[in-house]
Amino acid sequence: MSASEDILRSGLERIAVFDTSALIQVKAAVSPQRQWEFFEIMKERVQQGHLYFPRAVLEELRGHRHHDTPETWAFNVYGHMSGAIEPSTRTLQEVMRIAGDVVEPDAEGDPADPYVLAQALEFQQSGRWVLVVTEDRVDRVPIKIAMTTACERLGLTAWSLADFLGEIGFDP
Repeated sequence: MSASEDILRSGLERIAVFDTSALIQVKAAVSPQRQWEFFEIMKERVQQGHLYFPRAVLEELRGHRHHDTPETWAFNVYGHMSGAIEPSTRTLQEVMRIAGDVVEPDAEGDPADPYVLAQALEFQQSGRWVLVVTEDRVDRVPIKIAMTTACERLGLTAWSLADFLGEIGFDP
């Protein structure tokens, strides 16, 4: 993002919409001694209405072999999110029309990526500055595009977990 965009957006409410990949990456990016503190900060951001993720992220976390801090935290705070949580069918269809190749053709279940994108898009359309926090940064064409590429197509800003940590001033 350019400095002029940052100045223009500085007065807007910032919302971070987390992808499953970013929540899972917390285990590697934040030292074990600081993870509790980090998730407490994240909980505060949820309670303040500055951090969201759709239910589909919970379902993806549930599918992982080891149930650990990111999953436990996500299930604990999900009920504390205020405002529009789940994206509309219309927005999901728009996401799939523009960036449907973010989903692998033979994906099992219902991947969270389109829901994360749709939720972020709805927040952006309501006049908020939205950051999609994702670690899915590498296209695997022809199998699927990365979340960052899908964000570009949809006019959304994608940040890595490291970018987000810097934004909130957290030293892992």
